Amino acid sequence: MSKIEKTLKVIAKREGISVTALKKEMQAAINEAYVKPNLQARDIQPKGDIPTVEEFLEYAMQKITLQN
Repeated sequence: MSKIEKTLKVIAKREGISVTALKKEMQAAINEAYVKPNLQARDIQPKGDIPTVEEFLEYAMQKITLQN
């Protein structure tokens, strides 16, 4: 299980929802943010126009790691 999968599982458990439901909610929020992306959003390098949940989390984890 990847670090991202583990993270999603922990968050889903904490929120009392399934990983699938969590990913659906997160993707909806990411999609909404990309209607008019800010500079930080543009910093993420997705494979398509809008990052997937996994791409977003990978980026966020890298930023957190660099700050510590």
